[in-house]
Amino acid sequence: MWRACVIAVVLGTALAAPAAAGAHTNLVRTEPADRAVLARAPGRVLVAFDDDVRVAPGNAAIRNGGGSILAGKPHARGKTLVLPLQRGLGEGDYSVRWSVVSDDGHIVQG
Repeated sequence: MWRACVIAVVLGTALAAPAAAGAHTNLVRTEPADRAVLARAPGRVLVAFDDDVRVAPGNAAIRNGGGSILAGKPHARGKTLVLPLQRGLGEGDYSVRWSVVSDDGHIVQG
């Protein structure tokens, strides 16, 4: 009886371990939030994850119908991607595309 319990625990652990090791980084939140309407333009966009990330190609911040509004290169600080924005942005619609490399080496985008 106890052997069956030990085997069940070992099998359960073996099956769970690969799933945990293969898990991708997940988006936790963005600041400002997706589709937010703000009283004034932010100085940056923060993209927070549940694990450490590195910057990947493909990050962009644009005025819809216009060009880039990035004020510098995006950079990562631990679990957060930072996209610096130009100062003095006027009213209008803006879009951000983010791209990071997770600890498991996969690119995660949104």
